Amino acid sequence: MACYGRNSLRRVLTGAAIGLVLAVTGTAGPAQAHTGTASAGAAASKTRAVCPPTPLWANTGGNDQRLIQYDTTGTTLSNVPLARDYGDIAFSPNGSTLYGVDFPGSPDTSTLYTIDPVTGAETSSRPISGPLAAVTSVPAVNGLTARADGQLIAGSFNSSQIFLIDPATGVSTLFPASFPAGVVSAGDFITLDDGDVLAFGTPAVSGPSPVFRIRPDNTVLQIGTVPQTFGAAKSAGSVYAFASNGASTC
Repeated sequence: MACYGRNSLRRVLTGAAIGLVLAVTGTAGPAQAHTGTASAGAAASKTRAVCPPTPLWANTGGNDQRLIQYDTTGTTLSNVPLARDYGDIAFSPNGSTLYGVDFPGSPDTSTLYTIDPVTGAETSSRPISGPLAAVTSVPAVNGLTARADGQLIAGSFNSSQIFLIDPATGVSTLFPASFPAGVVSAGDFITLDDGDVLAFGTPAVSGPSPVFRIRPDNTVLQIGTVPQTFGAAKSAGSVYAFASNGASTC
């Protein structure tokens, strides 16, 4: 099994706190939420090898937009400026391309960018068209992850619907699953090694973030809740959630 060093992460975060919130190494049943902290990769899968820990990447929002790379202990490995506020960032399946979506978008559409992870500079841009661009008069894409086929899964805090984006064209389509009524994207999706998608939601009223597992047959199962989260990343079979310290623009 290939182990890539750049898994999708997310949204307006601060560089302050990384908390291990979910273990996702098992394949027989849904992941179980737990509290506390642990080193990445501490729990081994009974059915497959666990990849070694890989760096965690986060983007900050507010007045100081940064791209920060951490190791799984929370130590900063790199920290570079970004060109704008991104609703989310995500690497391609092989880790070669870093994507970002502007937050909020322009009055007509959002834009999909490619970003140099070494410098934080934008290297290309493509307008997003289709149903995701038509969610509201000012699109607000705040969740992104890459599927194995290279398509990007995206969410918005203005809709319970989940979307797909073709990064080659910018065209969005409807993903064949959505959050339950009254729940919208909290700012992150994680594609798991077994093909499931971990989706973080937020209720219409403030409160903890419900966590869902979307199966390959597009069934949506809530597996628990976590404190309000603004982003997440996967490393060595475990998922890390990021919290805001008040700098969030969400």
